[in-house]
Amino acid sequence: MKILNQYKAFVLVWFALWLVGCDGLGRIPVEKQDYIGTWYGQYMVLTISPNARVEYEYHKENASKSISAPITEFIGDDFNVGAFGMTTTFLVTKAPYHEDGVWKMVVDNQLVVRKPVGDSSLVL
Repeated sequence: MKILNQYKAFVLVWFALWLVGCDGLGRIPVEKQDYIGTWYGQYMVLTISPNARVEYEYHKENASKSISAPITEFIGDDFNVGAFGMTTTFLVTKAPYHEDGVWKMVVDNQLVVRKPVGDSSLVL
């Protein structure tokens, strides 16, 4: 019986640690602050919040995909998003940059622009 209780305690601690690991980064690192915002591309909308959560919508012809999950890590300019062992990598081939008064980035081979807060118009 004592071994069974120790096993239950071990499983409970392991599960708690696993759940904590699924929370992601908790916040965007200082050096990645330019990623924060809502980014619009031809087929996608990507929102990255200061608390390192991602809301992603992709629609092209008959294909669609949506993700709502925390960022678990940055690897160079790329970042992984996911929880409970399921992750997606967003490949950033051009990190956020400012050009002609607009913030831009290339994610998964798609140019996206960041919409300024309060701006109701957007031209791609």
